[in-house]
Amino acid sequence: MNKFICKRCGSSNIHIQENGTQIGLYCSDCGAWIKWLGKDDRRLAELQIQNNKDKNKVLESNVDNNDFIDKLLDYVTKSEEDYYELAFKEMDKGNMQGNLVMQAQATAFQRVRYYIQHLLDNNK
Repeated sequence: MNKFICKRCGSSNIHIQENGTQIGLYCSDCGAWIKWLGKDDRRLAELQIQNNKDKNKVLESNVDNNDFIDKLLDYVTKSEEDYYELAFKEMDKGNMQGNLVMQAQATAFQRVRYYIQHLLDNNK
């Protein structure tokens, strides 16, 4: 697909504006005129505008998801630390069964933390 790019600022964020009988393509960021559009170029420009809108929606949802994932990672890390601390307390009391249960819980949170970190690393 032919991608329209502003020669002044290099942006691909565009809009179409009708001036009388002519249809112009303009940069949405700096306002520069890019070119006059024929029927085929107009269709291509409309596709590019729609693709830009779709990309922006994906980027906005990724920001929300990343914020949620960061909060989830903080919660899982804190829970893992808490369960390890509880496991040590149980061991100090001499309760080996309680120690094993708490270590199992901590290990489960640790695995979840590793998985979340793996997802974050692959998304970057």
